[in-house]
Amino acid sequence: MEVVGLSGSLRTGSTNTELLKAAALVAPYGMYVRVVDYPERLPAFNPDNDSDELLPKVASEWRDLVASAHALIISCPVYAGGLPGALKNSLDWLVGDGRFEGKHVALLNTSSRFAPAQELLETVLTTMSARILRAACCTIDLLGSKLDASAIARDVQRAPKLRQAMRELGLEITKAE
Repeated sequence: MEVVGLSGSLRTGSTNTELLKAAALVAPYGMYVRVVDYPERLPAFNPDNDSDELLPKVASEWRDLVASAHALIISCPVYAGGLPGALKNSLDWLVGDGRFEGKHVALLNTSSRFAPAQELLETVLTTMSARILRAACCTIDLLGSKLDASAIARDVQRAPKLRQAMRELGLEITKAE
């Protein structure tokens, strides 16, 4: 079972990225979570380039990766009251690709303070016809913790909640197949 981890933060040592890496560490047997750097690599979305002959190679790779994955896990901070631009740009590149429709998505959050971004993200994903798996969504409070992925995966308070979310994701994917 292939899952793509998409962080809304480009910052080195981001708690959102570390949470995704921790999710990969606690994922159930048979689930592989690949945390990607496409938000940093994709050019700004331009509908004029959204054709077979003009589509940038990196955008084509991104679409293919997402299409082949069973699900996405997205962890996103709020930035200036909204979604970080690089994350939104990554999603924009998927809009013209019909293979995203119905894609399973789980949302992870590193603080309840980021709820506004989560709500905006849900609106965008619902508009894109994603299937948000509520049982696999959770908030793991990491604000100010400076924990890396392995510390999160070992933390006695945080790891069980994350492990349960990953189990739920696996169950939902299995039910859909």
